[in-house]
Parts: sequence; structure tokens; C-alpha cells
Amino acid sequence: MSSRVRKLTRRNAILGGLIVVLGLVLALRPDTVASVDKENLPEAFPGFEKEQIRRIELSRSTPDGPETVRLQLGSDSQGWLLASHFDYPTQAGPERLLDTIASARSRGDVTRRAETFERYAGAGGWIDVKLTDLQGKEVAAFGIGKAVYPETFLRMGTGENARIVRVLEFSRSAARTDVGSWIDTRLWPELSSANAVRLDVEQRRDDRTITVVSRGAPESEVGVAVPARDEKDEDAAHWWVTSPEAGAGQDLAIGDLLRQFTGVLVEDIVAGDVTGDAVKRFGFDDPELVSTLWHKQGGKVGKHVLTVGAKVDGAEEWYVQRK
Repeated sequence: MSSRVRKLTRRNAILGGLIVVLGLVLALRPDTVASVDKENLPEAFPGFEKEQIRRIELSRSTPDGPETVRLQLGSDSQGWLLASHFDYPTQAGPERLLDTIASARSRGDVTRRAETFERYAGAGGWIDVKLTDLQGKEVAAFGIGKAVYPETFLRMGTGENARIVRVLEFSRSAARTDVGSWIDTRLWPELSSANAVRLDVEQRRDDRTITVVSRGAPESEVGVAVPARDEKDEDAAHWWVTSPEAGAGQDLAIGDLLRQFTGVLVEDIVAGDVTGDAVKRFGFDDPELVSTLWHKQGGKVGKHVLTVGAKVDGAEEWYVQRK
């Protein structure tokens, strides 16, 4: 190898090493904006005490109209409830939002010119937030705009004090206005198809009921006597059909049916207890199906009833009632 080639090879190796080192430095260096500055930045909401908040209201304008959710802190055993949707229980979302507000750090005002505010709203528009304490006093009200990492723009204050502020440590996703962001979207979060011991599917329009029972389950638990499964026969079905005709069930098909029951997802909550005219409006006066799952957990068997009413106009969804 000539000296010229050796020099070029050595030079390329050195350059390659420098590129690797530089890449590591860039990848591992701390975020000077988010991790250093934030320690010395003022709180975006000085004196905010999340323990005092009892009500959260979030709203946003959409092409289909306003979208609003209201969250209310219930008793110790209830936790946060979705007050705007018939006090449906929420998950940990409200606490996350309050933690986000408490930890937000301000990087200062961007503008006080109201005519420029909309440019900071983002594609989804402003998410308006209102927090209320136990006495019903408004603690804070602001709008969440677009996020440009690591900052989020907030619209704060009213009248002459209205302004756009840049903050760190604030996630717009913590304040979404769709119902699904605040609840467990599984209609039956406590049920598992693996613990099912019986399923009745009443097909009201066809005047037919399909009943499947776990083979060997005690009659005292499932209400009907069924033959036990021969454990020595690996091909023997785990399920027994008692109606409309008695016989061994098809495990794969029955497994799919059970998962359809326990896996129903909530799209929206449109009513609490359905009575009067609402029964007919949602189709529960003449339901498509009435399914009852017998579910064993902790040595006890409970019945869970799902009534499938009318189809939602313009959507592949149905009104259902859980009991």
C-alpha cells in the first residue's frame, strides 16, 4: 500500500471516529432548555394547590359543534367522576392533568396583542380549561394552544391582562375533550372470558336462545346439569351447548363469542338509567339481543346482562345497556 493510500485511510478513520464521538455527545447531552432552565423558571400557576380542586371543565370547538367534558371529585371511594356523562367513573386522567398544571414552568409572555392569539391555537383549536375549588370558586381558567417541543402555548388572563405564555412541562394530551380519554373504554373491565361458565344469547327477533355452559361446572353454579369433560381426551370440547340443541360446542367459535361480550368498547355515554320514552328511543323496548354472561370470580358466580338496542344512525354502533 502506498504512503498516499495509507494517509487517506488514516484520515478517513480519524474522521469516522470524530463523527461517532460527536453523535454520542449530541445524543447524550442534557436538554439545556427543558432540564436546566426549568429549575430556575417561575411556576406558570403560582401557589396552585391541586388538592383544592374539586371540578374540572374542558371544552373545545370542533366542526361538529362544541365538545365538553366535566369532571367532578366524588367521595373517597368514588374518586373522580365524569359529571358531564352521568357520573361515569374515570381513570387516573384528572390527577395527571392537575400534576401537569402544578409542574408547568413559564418562559415568559409571547404577546398581549389579542389579534394575534389565534396563530398560537394550533390545528385543533384552543382547549379551554376551568378549575373550581370545593366552595365553587374559580381557581384558574386558561386555554391550551399548540405545542412546539419543548414548549406549549397557553392563553391566560382576561381583558387587558390577556396574553400568550410559553410554558415547559405541559402536555396538551392531558386535557383532551373526548370521553374515551377519561374512562376505561371497555364496557366490562372487570370481566374475563377465561372466567366465564355460562353464556345465554337471546335472539329476540328469531325467538331463539343460544346457551353454552362450561362442561363439568356444578349445576348449583350454572343452573343446569351438563356432562363433565373427559380430561383424558385432548380433543374433547370444553363447552356444552344446551340450547337450541344439546351437544358438544365448538370451542373456537364459543371463545370468540365470549370475547365479543367481554370486549365491547364504549364510544360514548348517552344516558344513565333509561326509563320512560328513552326506552323506546334507544330500542330497548324491542332489543336485537339480550346476552347474559355467568362469570365466576373469587368462588362466586355473578350474572352480567347486556341488552343491545337500536343501531346508531350513520354509524356502525349500537345503543347498549349494561346491568
